[in-house]
Amino acid sequence: METKELVRIVNLLMVAVERKAVVSQYDHVVFYGGAISTFNGKIFISHPVDLDLECSVPAEDLLNILKTVEDKEVTLTVDKNMLKIKSSDVEAELSTDVYEDNVVKTIKYLDIGKFTKEDYKKTAKEFIQALNDCRFSVGKDVSCSHNSFCIHVIDEAVESTDGYRCSEYIMDSVMDEMLLPVSSVNSLLSFAPVYYVLDNGWAHFIDENDVFFSISVIKGTFPDVPKIMDRAKAEVEVALPIQIANILSEFGKLSSGETDIYKFMEVEIKGKEIICKTDKQGCSVKKKIPFPESQTDLTFLISPTLLNSVLSKTNIIGINYTSNMASFSSKNFTHVMVLPEGKEEKEEVYTGTGSDVPF
Repeated sequence: METKELVRIVNLLMVAVERKAVVSQYDHVVFYGGAISTFNGKIFISHPVDLDLECSVPAEDLLNILKTVEDKEVTLTVDKNMLKIKSSDVEAELSTDVYEDNVVKTIKYLDIGKFTKEDYKKTAKEFIQALNDCRFSVGKDVSCSHNSFCIHVIDEAVESTDGYRCSEYIMDSVMDEMLLPVSSVNSLLSFAPVYYVLDNGWAHFIDENDVFFSISVIKGTFPDVPKIMDRAKAEVEVALPIQIANILSEFGKLSSGETDIYKFMEVEIKGKEIICKTDKQGCSVKKKIPFPESQTDLTFLISPTLLNSVLSKTNIIGINYTSNMASFSSKNFTHVMVLPEGKEEKEEVYTGTGSDVPF
C-alpha cells in the first residue's frame, strides 16, 4: 500500500482514538472488513482500504512507525499474533493481542456494510458551518434534562441553547431531526460529510470517499428555540461600529475561559463611546471606542470569538427591553442572549453549567 496514503488514513482516524484508554481497543486502530476503524466510546470512524487484514494494534505506535518509512510503498501482513510492517527501509512488528475486542464488537453492532446508496440522505451544504456557528450557545452540563449540551438538528434548522444564550442557523435544505452531543460535534467539524444515515441510535455521516464518521445520538427533548427567538425580537436596533472588530482577536487572548467559546468580554455602550472590558487572572483590560452615533445605553457580555464571527455577517444588535434580551441576526444565523443585570447574575448566567433552562 502507498505509505503516504496509509499515514493520511491513520492520521484521520486518530480523532476517535482514546490516548489514555481504560477500555480495551479504544486506543487501537482495527483492521476489519476491508476497512480501518477507530472508536473511543463516543465517535466511530471507518475508512475503506484495500487490505485483507483482521487485527488490532495501538494507533500511536502504528502511526509513529509509518512516519519513519521513507519508501513509497509499505506492506502489512499478519503472522500469528503480530502485525508485520515492511518496506525497503523499515521492518517492524506490533502485537495484535488485546484483552477484549470492544471495537470489533462495535463494528459488528453498527454493521455499516449493510447500507447502500439508497439508504443515504444528502446533508445540507451548510451543515458543518451551521454546527460550527451554533457551538457558542451549547451548555456544559451533560446532566441537563433539556439536553442543552447538544446541538439540535430539525428540518432546515440547527439550534443550540444553554438557557441564557441561544443560536439558530437556517440551512439551505432540510435534514432529519437529531440531537448531537457537542463533544462529538467538535470532532465532526473537521469532516466533510455529503450523506448521512440515522440507524439504531446512531448518526452516520459519510464523505465522498465512503469514510464513515458515526456519532451516538441523544434521545430526549430540546427547548423550543423558535419561541425563544420570538421573545427576543428586537424593539430597538444598534449598529455597532466596525472598529470594535479590530480588538476582538486580542481580547480573546486576554479573556478567561477554558476555550474560545466560553471566553467573555463586557461591552458597554455609554454616552458617545463603547467600552470593552475583559480580564483573566492577573490581567484586566479596558478599551474605549468612539461611538458618536450612539442613541442608547446598553451593557452585555459576549464571547469575543462569537462577536467576531457575528460581525462578519452583521453589525446590527437588536435589543428587547421587555424580555431583557439582545439578538444578532444575519441572513442565515441568529444569536440571542439574556442581558445580565448585575455582577451576581453575570457570574451565574454565562457559565452554561446550570441544569435548568429558564427560557
